[in-house]
Amino acid sequence: MYFLPRVTEVSRWQEVLEQCLLSVKNETAKLREEKAATERELESLAVHLNTVANCIRQRDRRYGSDLVLMDKGDVQLKNVSNFLLFI
Repeated sequence: MYFLPRVTEVSRWQEVLEQCLLSVKNETAKLREEKAATERELESLAVHLNTVANCIRQRDRRYGSDLVLMDKGDVQLKNVSNFLLFI
């Protein structure tokens, strides 16, 4: 009779720990999904940032009659670039 309360307590703790393990596994799965979504978003931003950077580099290579120091396009490209960097 002495062991019955102990067995009951150990069984209860086993259930509690199994629930905790299930919660941890669920949370880990959610974190993996969120990590994958975040990585996809970062890749998407990198594509946009590279495109803007390429446009700025091409505009910076201008010379002679094509040279325009600060036009509307330049300002807009630099604003987009700064915006993408701070997202």
